[in-house]
Amino acid sequence: MYELFCFILPKIVKSSSNFIGMRHKNWILCLAVSWVATNLFSQENLSYDHLAFSATVAKDSTAQHLYPDVLPLKADLIQITNEWKGTRYRYGGMSKQGTDCSGFVLRVLEQAMPQVQLPRSSKDMYAQTLRIPLCEAKPGDLLFFRNSVRLPISHVGIYLGQGYFAHAVGYHGVIISHLSEDYHKKTFYAATRITEKNFKKDIPH
Repeated sequence: MYELFCFILPKIVKSSSNFIGMRHKNWILCLAVSWVATNLFSQENLSYDHLAFSATVAKDSTAQHLYPDVLPLKADLIQITNEWKGTRYRYGGMSKQGTDCSGFVLRVLEQAMPQVQLPRSSKDMYAQTLRIPLCEAKPGDLLFFRNSVRLPISHVGIYLGQGYFAHAVGYHGVIISHLSEDYHKKTFYAATRITEKNFKKDIPH
């Protein structure tokens, strides 16, 4: 639907300017973009189509191992996350009967990227993965949060693309959130990427 909208929108704007005047052209465009922002990309309408994007895969050897095709990985992550949505939060848990944030990340990665092995805690996950700029984040990268600059990392989620990420939080359990939300903007600390160092020892490189 998003792709169809992007194809039709310029034609609508161009046609409408012929009979309502050029000065209204920008107003029509702004109104259309606003509709997309509030409807297509809302958290409630999250789906494969709404998260579709053109991804450029890095040419380094790590990317070739972990991200041979980003879009199938993205689809797998969203499908797996949807299967976990609504799972209650339980400190120390790692199952659909209850999970904490790092337990959820581990279980999702076991399904989406079985060649990867990470430590149990969010703090250790951060220490053993490669920090990257947030603007370079791809589906499958990790996002870390902390409540204060003086406090250690206390939360981790899995990036899904276009600002969305999946995580397990108290009171809500497993949910999908967006980095533009005020709380996450305030507490976001770093994005990291899984590398070959995180492969299981019996997996050939």
